[in-house]
Amino acid sequence: STMLIALKSEFTRTCLRYGLCIGLAWFVGNLIKLLLVFQGEGVSIVRIVGPVQLVIALVCMALGIRSIRKQSANNALSFGRGLGAGMLITVFWGLSSTFLDLVYTIFFLKWNRVNSIIDLCLQRDALVRVGIPIDSQLSAGLDAAMHFVDIYLHPVSMGMLAILGTVFWGAFPALIFAVVL
Repeated sequence: STMLIALKSEFTRTCLRYGLCIGLAWFVGNLIKLLLVFQGEGVSIVRIVGPVQLVIALVCMALGIRSIRKQSANNALSFGRGLGAGMLITVFWGLSSTFLDLVYTIFFLKWNRVNSIIDLCLQRDALVRVGIPIDSQLSAGLDAAMHFVDIYLHPVSMGMLAILGTVFWGAFPALIFAVVL
């Protein structure tokens, strides 16, 4: 019930609206990059998408903070309220883009890279069972890769790291926009 009360405030709804816009734009940009890489397009096209995503995110964040300023009675914005708006926009951005990225990755990509590492480890185990010797460095490398795959490429870990990263990097423009706007 507290969450519903919070979502009823104009401040939170505005932050949610702009955060979701950024999250959706970020997801579309990631999808475009992924499709271009799979299609074998040049890296130069893929390199353009990232800065475009960033510009869209910064413009939407600035527009969101500006909209919060316009909602106040005297059209003024305190530093704390501007920073809070920027951070809340960033949180909604991180949650929405991470959710969309994870849904796409889990259901459509079928974890191709993870599966290829797992397949290599299964092949190694099959060779060892048959009696074919395996290089110890290769075996150690595959074990280390499996360890990192299990920890970092788990959907929950990826989601948490993406949200924390978004909030961390979103704090800088939120600080600047809180002062400037």
